[in-house]
Amino acid sequence: MVTRVTLTNPPHPVLAGQPFNFTCVTSASKPQACIRSYIRRSSNVSEIDPGDCIWNSSSVQTTNRTFTFTVTAEENGAELYCTANNRVTDPPVQSQASSLNVQYPPQNGVRVSGYVNNTAVESGQKLSLTCQVGKGNPRATLVWSSGCGQTNTFPGNDGSQQINSSITVDPSQNQKTCVFGPDSIQLRADSGQSGNTVTVTENTNVTFTCNASESNPAAVLSWKNNNSAIAAAEISEVSSPPGHNHGYLTTQRYKVRVDRYQDGDVIRCGARRSGIRSSKRVSSNLTLDVRCKSFFIMNAALI
Repeated sequence: MVTRVTLTNPPHPVLAGQPFNFTCVTSASKPQACIRSYIRRSSNVSEIDPGDCIWNSSSVQTTNRTFTFTVTAEENGAELYCTANNRVTDPPVQSQASSLNVQYPPQNGVRVSGYVNNTAVESGQKLSLTCQVGKGNPRATLVWSSGCGQTNTFPGNDGSQQINSSITVDPSQNQKTCVFGPDSIQLRADSGQSGNTVTVTENTNVTFTCNASESNPAAVLSWKNNNSAIAAAEISEVSSPPGHNHGYLTTQRYKVRVDRYQDGDVIRCGARRSGIRSSKRVSSNLTLDVRCKSFFIMNAALI
């Protein structure tokens, strides 16, 4: 009978919408075990992949099965686990549960209220401005630039964020534009990404996309590979379309053909609003896991 089933390589933080793998392994049994996997969302449990369970009674051996699963933002905090049994195991044995840490951008964009654009205000009038951003994981960081008033931050219990600013208007602020952001930056690969690892086959292309959240003026992006700057000539598709708050959303892409010697390379990007006082936001690292074919070198002795 099956006495134990273990969930191996439980996922590290994973990105919403990106597939990842996990494996369940049983103790040795005869016949072999049938393994199933489940996700528990509060009190709701559903099977991830029913698949086929084939019992083989020819020998005593362990059983393992690898599952692929794609999560959504709503499954942050849900639990993964697996069960196993064979014809003589009743009820099935259950593995330990692994809690999911799903990372996702704010579900609602940044919203500023308290002033209607281009509306006339009188000198001495006090404006109370509120900037809000929806729930995200990790929680977004909101920053009012210096010179735009005193600020207070109020994190919401649901992962949202709010920051208030109080400005007393004076003539020097006529036609003034407050600068802001970017408050977040994301780096993703076009394929092979699971968590912070990008698995690719040697001699294939992979494209990394770096997105900076809205800022004013437009963000300046920089790229590094193993702490060495990536040349600007290798960066393509730069864009800064207008955002919700009349700032700029900045995107850049870095396309590289990967060879076996790039295994373990660490790619990251950073974003800074132009200006000497602007703080820099840095993306998470993405590490290349390059799969390559074996090759042999033959040394022939000359006679």
